[in-house]
Amino acid sequence: MPMLRSLCRPFLVPALVLLLGAGLACAQTVSAQHTDPGSNRPVPLDHWAYEYIHRLQARGHLTSLHPTALPYTGGEIASALKSLQPEELLKPVRRWAERLHEEYGSSQDESGPQAGVEVQPGVRASSTQRLDPLRPAPDSDVPLQVGGLHVYPQTAIRVFLEHGPLVAQGGIRFNAWYRYDPDALEAANRLVARNEEAYIGFGTRYVSVYAGRLAQHWGPYEETALLVSRNPVDFDRMYVRIGGARLALRSIVGELDSITGDGRFTGTAGADSVRSGSIRRYLSAHRLDWRPSRNVAISLMESTIWSGSSAGLSLKFFNPLTLHALAVDGRPKNDENNGLLAGMAWAQYRAWTFQGQVLLDDADLLNQSGEPSSIALSGSLTYAGLARADLGTAWTAVAARTYNAHQPEGRYTHLLRGIGAQYNDYIHASAYATFYTGRGELDLTVSPRLDVLFQGTAGIHEPYPVVADAVEFILDGVTERVVRPGLRLRAQRGASWWGQIDAGPAFIRNEAHRTGNDRTIFTVTLSAMARFGGAKRISLPL
Repeated sequence: MPMLRSLCRPFLVPALVLLLGAGLACAQTVSAQHTDPGSNRPVPLDHWAYEYIHRLQARGHLTSLHPTALPYTGGEIASALKSLQPEELLKPVRRWAERLHEEYGSSQDESGPQAGVEVQPGVRASSTQRLDPLRPAPDSDVPLQVGGLHVYPQTAIRVFLEHGPLVAQGGIRFNAWYRYDPDALEAANRLVARNEEAYIGFGTRYVSVYAGRLAQHWGPYEETALLVSRNPVDFDRMYVRIGGARLALRSIVGELDSITGDGRFTGTAGADSVRSGSIRRYLSAHRLDWRPSRNVAISLMESTIWSGSSAGLSLKFFNPLTLHALAVDGRPKNDENNGLLAGMAWAQYRAWTFQGQVLLDDADLLNQSGEPSSIALSGSLTYAGLARADLGTAWTAVAARTYNAHQPEGRYTHLLRGIGAQYNDYIHASAYATFYTGRGELDLTVSPRLDVLFQGTAGIHEPYPVVADAVEFILDGVTERVVRPGLRLRAQRGASWWGQIDAGPAFIRNEAHRTGNDRTIFTVTLSAMARFGGAKRISLPL
């Protein structure tokens, strides 16, 4: 019993907040308008609003919000909604627009400082320790298991203050997943908690600057982003946007986890190797966005991880107009570096939406280094010509050397989670149909899908294969293949709660890259979230 109490103790606070949040949500205490529609506060990437925005964008609405540059602010969403008239839309599209209007479209005559709080309790669960149903992980010592599911409670608490273009937010997230994620280092400290979505910022129509922990996703909602994604936990960064809807420059400069002097990722700089010191790691990423028309978006992107025992914030990488391809190896070269180049295109024609990305790693255009080039590709195609259904397909291919580097500190990860894609040396393709239904405040989606995954033996954290023929370009060694037909169900009621379950059999061939090691396993993942809170105008003498 003492051991059981010790294991469960980290879950007590988030579990209690979860129960409180669920009770308040069921009591319909969610305010219809949480914040000022003109808010410069970025909407967290796990907010339900992105689901509806994504559906509307697939039908040609709200495309003034850049479809591949997330997050949006509340003010940006409110501005985009002005061009949308819900009464002119058919069901269920009208219901999605009305829900966004209720949250962000209301007009307010009041002005002045605004303070508020949001609490977002939730839970995620999976039939195996890993939350990816295509990559089931062996069971481990996850203490909270219910009905064969590994359960990970979480709660986000955000307190904010806004005045004109200025915004400040403090954020704490309790998340049991941070302790038992099989692919990452433990990110949380006391009470399985860490600061997230905590920042100060300044936002106007043409210039925005945010400093703190603020996640970005440079790709469509819920799709692969090869260069900067929401996959890693928040890291400290400065984010700058300059420009408008037609032409904009976005930049990130952030500090990643350090690596020990003897080449190990521990999450603690110099841990167990004080004599050999530690190597600090930083990230710089820039993207130039061009919208030649409302239906076309083109982005050119680059990113560099620079590192060294005495490395620090570098003016060379902080300048958003510095071309990394020309700067990283030019003299003076004070740090080691690993650079990536990428491009992305988004286009819409009637009911069809296409997006594609290409990423180059170690591109040696002049054949000076002799280092083999690597590549990653990603894309999707969606048809939304039916009011109550979508059809779509998506694909990703990442070569065996991509995201890896000669020097371990150059690997494109933070606390072992990929800053872009989580894995390399794989091909993944999926096809799906999504049907929309519901009644009243209840919104339901049913989505049958088929996923096929081919995974090679190379890994981001494996020693870098320097010799050209050391590994195959892609799908090295014995390839593990997973075929999974599944069914995904999503439900949402008003702005109070939403949840999703994904279930299906995974037919695995050559599991763990062992020839003939085949099996079938039924995998399930689910999530449920609630949200409540509010904001109020205050008197703030300055």
